[in-house]
Amino acid sequence: MAINSQSGAIDWVWNGPSGPYNAIGSQERQIAGVVKNGVLYQPVPTLPGIVAFDGDNGRVLWRFRTWAPVKMSPVVVDKHLIFGDTGGILYSVSTQGTLTHTMTFLKPFFSSAPIVSGTSMIIANDRSIYSIPLGPLLK
Repeated sequence: MAINSQSGAIDWVWNGPSGPYNAIGSQERQIAGVVKNGVLYQPVPTLPGIVAFDGDNGRVLWRFRTWAPVKMSPVVVDKHLIFGDTGGILYSVSTQGTLTHTMTFLKPFFSSAPIVSGTSMIIANDRSIYSIPLGPLLK
C-alpha cells in the first residue's frame, strides 16, 4: 500500500500471493522495502522473492524469485539490490531484476538490512556478523 505523503490518501494497493508462511529466521510477516529513483523494491515472503513496483502507480516492473523466503530488508548499492533469504543465500540483483551474483551461507538471513560502509558491506547472519567486499557483488 502506498500512502500519499501530502493528503494521507491511499495512492495504490498491491495484494500479494497467499501461501504458507515460513517461520524460519523471524516471525515478521512484513519486511520493509527500499525506494530508489521512484522504484519500491519489496520483499514478499510468500512469493518467495522481491517485487519491484513503480512508486507512482504500483505497476509491477519485475519479480525476482528466490530459493527461500526473503525476510531481510534489501539495500541498493549503485545499480544493485543486495539482500539475503532464509535459505542462507545472499543475492545481488540488478535494479532491472537480473541476478548478478550469489553467495551461500550456512544460516538464514532475516530482518536487518545490510550496512554499506565504503567498499564493504556489514551483514548479520544468524549469530555471525560478516564484512564482505562489495566488489564481487557489484559486477
